[in-house]
Amino acid sequence: MSAHEFTLILDHAPTGEELDALFEAGCDDSTPETVASSGWLHFDRDAACLLEALTSAIRDVESTGLTVCAVVSDDLVSLKDVARRTGRTYEAARLWASGKRGPGGFPPPVTAADGWSLYSWVQGIGVVTHQSAHRDDGAARGADPGSRGSSGSGPVSARQPRRIDRFG
Repeated sequence: MSAHEFTLILDHAPTGEELDALFEAGCDDSTPETVASSGWLHFDRDAACLLEALTSAIRDVESTGLTVCAVVSDDLVSLKDVARRTGRTYEAARLWASGKRGPGGFPPPVTAADGWSLYSWVQGIGVVTHQSAHRDDGAARGADPGSRGSSGSGPVSARQPRRIDRFG
């Protein structure tokens, strides 16, 4: 098991009695905060995976009668987030996820609904995209496919490897 950090946003700031109920329901691994008129619960929950941690936390919170309106996690990322974090295009991220580019091993989505997929950065995307940053052919960086000539005449000149160590 490992600890997963995330925040659940509630429909209102919990009262003192509701905070006591949250503690009794198993949310003793959360820190409450009031932001504007909503309540935020910052969790550091041990679980086998992020999905299990989120599911158990939401279940515990809603067992008290409170309503979870949103989830915030730096680990859950869309392909647009992957592109932004790696300094690449959305198309490069889409090709990594589909296995059509990069070293392979891009993890499956943690969840997918209504055409949106969310991936776990911690469970491998950061590593896979870092490896691919040093292996791809330049097209993932948004280079014009014609810039290498139609014959594929060698590497892109003056391309320097770059370190990808920013995660947010």
